[in-house]
Amino acid sequence: MHWSGKTFAFLIILASLASTVLTAKVIAVRNSWAAKAQKFDTDYSKLAADVVKEQAKLVAIRDDIATTLRDWGAYWVADTQAANAAEGRLQLGIGTNQRVEEGMVIHGFQLYDDPQNPGTQVSIYRGPFRVVTSQADQCQVLPAWRLRPADLGQASLPDGGTIPAWQGGNWRWRSMLPSGYSDQFDDQTIAFTKAQETLAERQQTMAVQNRLFDETTSQVAVRNAELFGGPELAQDEALNAEFREGVVAPLEQTEEARNGVLLSIAELREKVRQERDMVLKLQATNLELTQKLPQPTAETTVSRESAIPAQ
Repeated sequence: MHWSGKTFAFLIILASLASTVLTAKVIAVRNSWAAKAQKFDTDYSKLAADVVKEQAKLVAIRDDIATTLRDWGAYWVADTQAANAAEGRLQLGIGTNQRVEEGMVIHGFQLYDDPQNPGTQVSIYRGPFRVVTSQADQCQVLPAWRLRPADLGQASLPDGGTIPAWQGGNWRWRSMLPSGYSDQFDDQTIAFTKAQETLAERQQTMAVQNRLFDETTSQVAVRNAELFGGPELAQDEALNAEFREGVVAPLEQTEEARNGVLLSIAELREKVRQERDMVLKLQATNLELTQKLPQPTAETTVSRESAIPAQ
């Protein structure tokens, strides 16, 4: 056989071997793609059911968001600065172009940096405000409740945190507030108002009590002066001593004088007693001496009646 025929025969053998190997690989690839195609159908059916469920959840979440936002009304983020801090008047960077009309009540939320999470802002509800003036791109609002000085300052929380004072910056504003939040704010406002009124009433009562105490103290001082003397009494020499020196001092002087008189009386009584004792003693002595004298006889005894001449 010619060498070219041998070469072709050898090439044919190699091609047959190569085709066998490639055919096996093609069959393996075809089988793998067929398995993947069957799995794709199964996965698609499963994922299609999951997509339907997730789409239903998405619709429910969107409905919840829409319901929630419906209770909060319109929403603005506006630069807010104090126009008159004493009365709580604020100037906002929104106006009629943003559908903010005079007479509206909008709710303000102040944004401030969270001290526990640097770089994070949190909001605090400051209350309802009534729009008093409104222009194209700005308006002014006033608190729609009785503003207290403590509302403007820094406040401490029970957990040790603090709420900053009112300050300018970007505030969030909403045209509505859910009834639960507004009711809670109204309850707190009423409680603060009652507490303020009670405090004012107690302060008035305390003022009256202090005035009565001062008057009572003054009256007590006058009464003490009337008893013990003092600068409250007049020092006119024409007045009696009890009106110039008080009742106690003249009374003590009178009592001392009385005690002196009583002492003098006691001394006189003692002298009288001593004189009486001496007289009694003399009488007893005289009686003894008389008994020692010689006694007269019967013939010389003359009765008292006979001794008296007849009338």
